[in-house]
Amino acid sequence: EKDWREFASQLLGGRLSMIYEGEPFPEIVRIRGDAKEYCLNRGVYAGESGTGPTSGSLWMPVSPNLTGAGHPCQKILSGHKDYVNVVRLTKDGNHACSGSRDRTIKMWEVESGRCVQTMTGHNGSVNAVDMSDDGSVVFSGGDDKTVRSWDSETGVLRFTMKGHTGQVWTV
Repeated sequence: EKDWREFASQLLGGRLSMIYEGEPFPEIVRIRGDAKEYCLNRGVYAGESGTGPTSGSLWMPVSPNLTGAGHPCQKILSGHKDYVNVVRLTKDGNHACSGSRDRTIKMWEVESGRCVQTMTGHNGSVNAVDMSDDGSVVFSGGDDKTVRSWDSETGVLRFTMKGHTGQVWTV
């Protein structure tokens, strides 16, 4: 059985065809817009009432998930306790690094889907992650207005850079 979490990512990833007989398919365009708005607002619709979809379409799936032609979901990496804000791959593609609202950074083996390292220390949501070219160092930024440097092998915090006056969204 497939994982229900595939649905929103497939909408945003464009796995639903937006072209129907050579023209944009308006229902799919509207549904993708609603999904994007919903995800950007972290699960809250931004409509006037704040309770319904912005364009009037309700994007409830009729089946547990959708699989795009030739692009099935390969792995679900489970382990964060809250929303995942960012994911980056190492240059070699063997590992992925994710940052979450649960204040952690996780390093994953892409092939197995296994979490190999959890880095903790942020005092708020982790909004940005990146890695050195050789994958030995992970950088993260978050709501706590800091950029942090981590040893990817041990998960040990190397140092913290302070000085931002607002949330850090990219590193």
